Amino acid sequence: MRLLVIGHAVSPHLGSEPGLTWNWAWRMAEAGHEVWLIAHPHFREPVEHFLAERPGARLRVVWASLPRRLDPWKPERGERWLNLHYVLWLRAAHRIALRLVATEGIDLVHHVSLGTVGAPPPFWRLPVPFVWGPIGGAQTAPPAFRGLFGRGWRGERLRALRLAAVARSPSLRACARGSAVVLCTNGETAEMVRRAGAVDVRIAADNGIDPARLAPYAPRTRADGPLRLLWAGRMEPRKGLPLLLRALAWLPDIAVEATVAGDGPEEEACWRLAAALGVAERVRFLGRVPAERMEALFGEADAFVFTSLRDSLGSVTLEALWRGTPLVTLDHQGQKAIIPDDAAVKVPVGDLPATVSALAGAIRRLAEDPAALDALAARGHAFATTLLWDRRAADMARLFADILSRRTPTTAGEPCHAKTPRSAW
Repeated sequence: MRLLVIGHAVSPHLGSEPGLTWNWAWRMAEAGHEVWLIAHPHFREPVEHFLAERPGARLRVVWASLPRRLDPWKPERGERWLNLHYVLWLRAAHRIALRLVATEGIDLVHHVSLGTVGAPPPFWRLPVPFVWGPIGGAQTAPPAFRGLFGRGWRGERLRALRLAAVARSPSLRACARGSAVVLCTNGETAEMVRRAGAVDVRIAADNGIDPARLAPYAPRTRADGPLRLLWAGRMEPRKGLPLLLRALAWLPDIAVEATVAGDGPEEEACWRLAAALGVAERVRFLGRVPAERMEALFGEADAFVFTSLRDSLGSVTLEALWRGTPLVTLDHQGQKAIIPDDAAVKVPVGDLPATVSALAGAIRRLAEDPAALDALAARGHAFATTLLWDRRAADMARLFADILSRRTPTTAGEPCHAKTPRSAW
């Protein structure tokens, strides 16, 4: 197949959006497909250096940028005006995509980044099938937890209002109806695009796992002493660290300790909360931790705890699974949709007391049944093998082939609407 991948940021050496864009494009090229990639040139040097060392690569990168005087985003100043920049950038990328489809015989276009429902891209207008996603972004924090957000709840409410406007926008309806398939990382986003008119909506993780980093599963043996929990992420209200701190306070009779890796605006508040709850001696705050240190922390932990109250799909949970670290997570949003029930301990989300109680109960069961940890870790690791990037590329290629087999013929300049059944993937 001759594929056109669209992703704003791309880098072979980074995670998050740049890494996702890179892997979707590179892994399809490695699988033998001819791939063109349209991206912003912010990370141009490392990408071109990587490709120069691999002269036979089937990946060609076309850089799309805005005139500096018209570009509101200045990367050296952080993310301010990035959203407006991205909307303008999509228009520039669309002009390039029109040319490539016309001159290179592109069979299908796949938009991967930015992976948000909040900025529907225009590539459904191209006269070839269009796949959108995996995308997220329609999930919101449950109102029952507004007390954990403090003054930040106003921002959550504004975000919910913006999502309501997006759900009714003509641009979302047009993109949803013009997509052959929309891939979504959680049920909330899937429901929004279905209501907007998408014909074929499927649940799929946005991230994957490098096959070179996945070692065979080795049985875990819990060391003597307390149950060792690990929490990692940015310390901000939506990440829900206070849920874990409160759960520890519900377990005064259980030998358990937690390591917290990360920093952020709520760091000092979480220190104070741990002290007020009487659990400060059982919580070790490390601040921001380099990647090499995180590897050791995953190996030392008996379980990884993910408490995010609003997340498309927390990639750190996949890291825990492929490292063989048992996962305890809220049964919520991306984790509910993507992680199998037997691959993690999934804590039901109710109001604040009920959720803390359920989380404390899950921790207690793991502390009292060490044998359960190894079985849980093995099932989680087995699921992680299904997300290896080479397997993901093969799955995506099969999806593309199915879409192309159902393609409705079009004339030049008309969008292509593939007739595909609604199903899960």
